[in-house]
Amino acid sequence: MQPTQSTPSTANDSWTAADSASLYRLSSWSRGHFQAGAKGNLLVSPSGDDRPPLDLQHLLGEVQRRGVQTPILFRFDGILRASLKHLVDAFDRAREEFGFTAPYRPIYPIKVNQERLVVETLLECGRSAGLGLEVGSKAELLAALSLIGEEETLLVCNGYKDRDTLEMAMLSADLGARPIIVVERAAELPLLLDCARRLGRRPHIGLRVRLTGCGAGRWKHSAGDRSKFGLTSAETVTVLRQLEAAGYLDCLELLHFHIGSQITQIRSIKNALAEATRTLLDLRRMGAPIRYFDVGGGLGIDYDGTRTDGDSSRNYSTQEYANDVVYHVLEACRAAGQEEPIILSESGRALTAHHSVLVTEVVGTSSSAPRLSPCLPTAGEEAVIESLADTCERIGTISLQESYHDLVALRDRAGHMFELGQLTLIERARADEFYWHGCHHIRRRLAEEGSTPDELVDLEHNLADIYYLNLSFFQSIPDAWAIDQAFPIMPVTRLNERPSVQTILADLTCDSDGMVKHFVQQGTRRSLALHRPRTIEPYHVAFFLVGAYQEILGDLHNLFGDTNIVHVDQDQAGRPRLASILPEESVGTVLSYVEFDQRSLLARLRSRAEESISMGRLSPEDSADLLRRGKRILRGSTYFQHSPSESPTPSTKPSHEHTTGL
Repeated sequence: MQPTQSTPSTANDSWTAADSASLYRLSSWSRGHFQAGAKGNLLVSPSGDDRPPLDLQHLLGEVQRRGVQTPILFRFDGILRASLKHLVDAFDRAREEFGFTAPYRPIYPIKVNQERLVVETLLECGRSAGLGLEVGSKAELLAALSLIGEEETLLVCNGYKDRDTLEMAMLSADLGARPIIVVERAAELPLLLDCARRLGRRPHIGLRVRLTGCGAGRWKHSAGDRSKFGLTSAETVTVLRQLEAAGYLDCLELLHFHIGSQITQIRSIKNALAEATRTLLDLRRMGAPIRYFDVGGGLGIDYDGTRTDGDSSRNYSTQEYANDVVYHVLEACRAAGQEEPIILSESGRALTAHHSVLVTEVVGTSSSAPRLSPCLPTAGEEAVIESLADTCERIGTISLQESYHDLVALRDRAGHMFELGQLTLIERARADEFYWHGCHHIRRRLAEEGSTPDELVDLEHNLADIYYLNLSFFQSIPDAWAIDQAFPIMPVTRLNERPSVQTILADLTCDSDGMVKHFVQQGTRRSLALHRPRTIEPYHVAFFLVGAYQEILGDLHNLFGDTNIVHVDQDQAGRPRLASILPEESVGTVLSYVEFDQRSLLARLRSRAEESISMGRLSPEDSADLLRRGKRILRGSTYFQHSPSESPTPSTKPSHEHTTGL
């Protein structure tokens, strides 16, 4: 079903952009980078300073004038810089408050987002803070080595490591890195020492310990006795003695632990710090000159803005996290009379989540609501249809809960009669019309009464319209379907209009899992309030906080490829600059990932066409047209593309708000 004309706002509707900001919990998760403009457009303040905000709709229009169509992933470099500053400032405040004299150095684990321009931006702006990189594979190691500068860059090497990885990591010291090879399994140590002897190197060594306490949230089992990586206390002691016996104890520089990504409870972090700092102190007493204390990742993001211990939130702030880390390390060292270590944290999600915004458009809608009230039953119609019509008429005269029960029972009876051949398809359709009409009537009455019985809380979700979006959730936001991660979602325009439609969102794939059913919003969270699209203009929806993990985890379900990517920066006057436009993957490119060579594919199509010509099923002219279409598809987008006659021209006219246009 194509989008229909929306109903204009009534004259007495006092809905404002501030109401939209409250509805979508904008201030709770955006960290000040996104605002609802008074004229109804979504505004972006990448740097969080006094520069005028960017109008996202106007930015989108300007990019489209360059021939770049949605879906588009916008990356705001200013938000990357602001996120790093936000983290470093929190630790600097904590160090100053508690008198912690050793440095803090952020480490970016590039597995969170390995895109080169993202890593380069972080390295550039993190130089003064001593930003380092964490790698977990040979590919990531080489990527990191290609980006580090002449100044010494900390390079924390985790994961399974073969001989090539170990030797390359050690040799990277000649390129300006300070590679710290983290022993995560006791079996790694003999190979590490053998590589060091072969190369004649004194390696920088770290240990990852397996804490007995678990974290909190989806990844809480990253710690504990059955976690994947890390040395037990017995293995830690054994490795220490092996290093001492081999003459390499002085190379042990780092202690590392990790209790999981997106830690939701600050108590889990406090418990982990207590255990890890005890391990640090005892290792030092045993002669290990550990100077780096790596608290790993886990700093959560408040995706839903509730500041709770739910899986999509966290019950603490970045400042509270920094305070606890600094305080626990300092108190333990003071009590033991030991010097403070350099604190490292691998807070990749906190550095990258906010900077990416995915924008796409609604390409169709589907609704269970009847367009008109069903016609009353006529003489001779089945009794079940008459009963459904009568139940609809009586809604409000008896309890809404009882009316709903009657509607469900009667619809079930109609379905059973249809299966037995006692109702025709037309009669069953009539029964469904009355059922949906009655359900929508009940929902309206519930909204008027302002209270909903527990049994009817799912009615809003069950009656929600489906909005089909031009994207693949599997490719662009895989955590939304894989682990039910809630991402903030809201329209780009019309924020000064009341959103009148409760929706769930579906993508272009043919998979039933290609839907989003959990939303960040005040009130109900199993449906999302949006506007009814107009036929005269596209209706754009934006997904936020998608900068961590989503791109690299995306898969090729239905062979939908990477979207267009636009890097946006601002000059000192606040004018936007399109720093880079990375084109989407074509159909031909995506097919090559699954071993379909374009030339061979076209040759096979041509051969099949010739066979059809010889059999009289296809004319030579139609054969040429078919091949032209095939070539055009191979060069084109994997996503839905409007034909010229149905593609509305986006408006790029500046608003009267204090924003900067392109």
